[in-house]
Amino acid sequence: MKQEKSKAEVRRKTKKKAPLPKSEGTPKANLKETDLYAPIKAFLQEQGYTVRSEVKHCDIVAKKDSELIVIEMKLQFSVDLLIQATKRQQLTNGVYIAIPRPGEMGRRSRWPGI
Repeated sequence: MKQEKSKAEVRRKTKKKAPLPKSEGTPKANLKETDLYAPIKAFLQEQGYTVRSEVKHCDIVAKKDSELIVIEMKLQFSVDLLIQATKRQQLTNGVYIAIPRPGEMGRRSRWPGI
């Protein structure tokens, strides 16, 4: 004897899952490291800095009065990026890293707060 399936079971099996929405902050596959330069440059210039790119192997160097800032840009967070930024601290204490903000789908569970 075949048992009749309840209406809820039938609905559960026939209900199609909606596709996951694309995160707005997820970097596109064709995003390049150089694409990060323009918004960072504009932000720093608004703050009164003189901004240059690719100075002595530093991605961005910004200067205002006697203050010097170095920014290293990468498309994703990595240990190599941290090592590179640490080496730049030999030049100045004002060292920052710049990576695209990942969307919820782009975050790794290994690095939940980043």
